[in-house]
Amino acid sequence: MNKGRGYIILGAVALGLALVYLLKNSLSKFKRKVLFQANAEANKWEEFTETDPATSEIIQDYWDRGANKDYSISQIEDPAWQGEHPWSAAFISWIMKVSGAGRHFLYSDRHSEYVRDSIQQRELNSKAKFKGYMVDEIKPKVTDLVCKRRLGSTATYENVPVNTPLHCDIVTKVNKNDIEVIGGNINNKVDRANLPLDKAGYLNAQDYFVIIRNTL
Repeated sequence: MNKGRGYIILGAVALGLALVYLLKNSLSKFKRKVLFQANAEANKWEEFTETDPATSEIIQDYWDRGANKDYSISQIEDPAWQGEHPWSAAFISWIMKVSGAGRHFLYSDRHSEYVRDSIQQRELNSKAKFKGYMVDEIKPKVTDLVCKRRLGSTATYENVPVNTPLHCDIVTKVNKNDIEVIGGNINNKVDRANLPLDKAGYLNAQDYFVIIRNTL
């Protein structure tokens, strides 16, 4: 390898490391915790599903600390009970709680509650750290929440009915053509997924209608 080419390679490596450093340090302490905790939970669940005894106490903790719900291990290990008690909102609330959101997040076992709150806070032009936007208004960023309708929900940005069935994911990475997200109760576990972006970088996934911007 000649000296000039070596300098080019070293320069490229240094630039790559600098970009990683800048990305990491552009995130607040809270956002770094959210990112770390979401990935740690997804890694923890790789070999398990919600009915495995190994995950019972994990789900119980999501319900307890995330949504202030006290459910027994026997309930959690019952497939029929699981089918009637989706825990994805409790998981999101747990991530926010253990990452240190404090009073800034509306913890709930229903996505609709904190989605409604985030939209109201945006409309009030408040100083809230979590505000909801339409998917064609802002481009998703790492640690934002992206939320969709499910089970026939008719929710729109302008009208989120109380208790309407929704699902939200945490954005963990933004690529050129898609975003990587982590959510609870996906495939009966904490799991990763990729959601498409349009050519301009806006979320373009079916039924997703709200992005909750995290500025904490």
